[in-house]
Amino acid sequence: MSSLLLVEDSLTQATQIRLTLKKAGYDVYVAENGRLALDVLRTHEPDLVLTDLQMPEMDGLELVDAVRRDHPHLPVVLMTSHGSDDIAIQALRHGAASYLPKSRLDHSMIDTLEDILESMRVADTKDRVQRCLVARSLEFRMENDPTLITSVATHVEQELKNAEFGDDTVRMQIIVALRNALDHAMFFGNLALDPSTRLEGELIFREAAENQRAMPPFSDRSVWLTVRINDDEVRLVVQHEGEGTASIFLPESNGDADLEDPLQRSLILIQTFMDEISVDASGKELTLIRRRPQQEVDAEPLTSLMASADSMTSPAVFGNDREGDVLIVTVLQGFAGFADDRRTEDQERALSRINEEDLRHIVVDFSNVDAFGSAVLESLLKLWQAVKTKDGARFACTGLSEPGVQIIETARFDTVWQIHETREAAVAALIAETDA
Repeated sequence: MSSLLLVEDSLTQATQIRLTLKKAGYDVYVAENGRLALDVLRTHEPDLVLTDLQMPEMDGLELVDAVRRDHPHLPVVLMTSHGSDDIAIQALRHGAASYLPKSRLDHSMIDTLEDILESMRVADTKDRVQRCLVARSLEFRMENDPTLITSVATHVEQELKNAEFGDDTVRMQIIVALRNALDHAMFFGNLALDPSTRLEGELIFREAAENQRAMPPFSDRSVWLTVRINDDEVRLVVQHEGEGTASIFLPESNGDADLEDPLQRSLILIQTFMDEISVDASGKELTLIRRRPQQEVDAEPLTSLMASADSMTSPAVFGNDREGDVLIVTVLQGFAGFADDRRTEDQERALSRINEEDLRHIVVDFSNVDAFGSAVLESLLKLWQAVKTKDGARFACTGLSEPGVQIIETARFDTVWQIHETREAAVAALIAETDA
């Protein structure tokens, strides 16, 4: 029997959730807030913590930080109510394993908890996983059997552990992202299921998948996974054989993620837990990259780096200059991570220039990179939100690769951005519009 610590300040909701968990076979401890939860963890070690986000004394975000520090092996799942989306995503970046909108607890809670616990167990499926292993370089070919997702993910997790890549929380985040990516490739890529079917309930969705995978051409399709682990990063490449569309792997959002939607929620998990994501031009291949945490860098080189800090600076992510009333932001690094302080610093510098009264438009130049990650897309959205407050302002991109164009178009911001081949063409077009 799995044990779980439920942290919920509402007695009514705590009672309802506890009864559901007990019915599912969980041994449940209950605490009213984060501070009391830490008292429970001093004497009991559950398999998982399920916590509300907004609570008195110590909220869910503070509890995630405390558990990550004192109990790094223990996964924490957040329950969020309407209006908590930004904090929920922030908590995921702090180390939470997943999150559940309270409106979806009846439909998703048990499945989500079981998925997380299952990914942590060493599954006794070695022979089956070995049949999926195409080469010692960790290349897998998977039939459209959903049970293989857990088996393969467990094997990859063990490889990460053998490589001593990150702590348990980092490895778990990578595996959660991988499981979601494989899920999307299998169900929405190979089996071409309608994502809205999942809103009707997981049992209905899985039944539709079983019916679909028994019929050609769906029965002939495979999901491919390539895993590369080295000293610096883990690279996961997921490929399906269905119809190509980047929207299978990228959220179709204008920046306001709908966390009530299971499809967007899982895509946000992928984006949040990985440092880079990119989709190839075919729309069938997703590449995920997670860098080795900085604190794992060998002590001697780190000491040397700190000693020379006065003479060294981290490489810039964005550069900016201007031509007339056009601000030109040059992307110098395509794959800056969410926690990259230099990216934030450069972004804030660009935002401050946008506020200059005589500046009207912005051109973002991607000539120095072949593609870019989700963190840069997030920065672009912030720049656009600042620009659009200016009456008549325009936003343009230049130097994009074909996959980059596809990502921009798939992102579906609340306006159509101009895309030009060269910086000069973009600036000339914006200036001409101003003169007109």
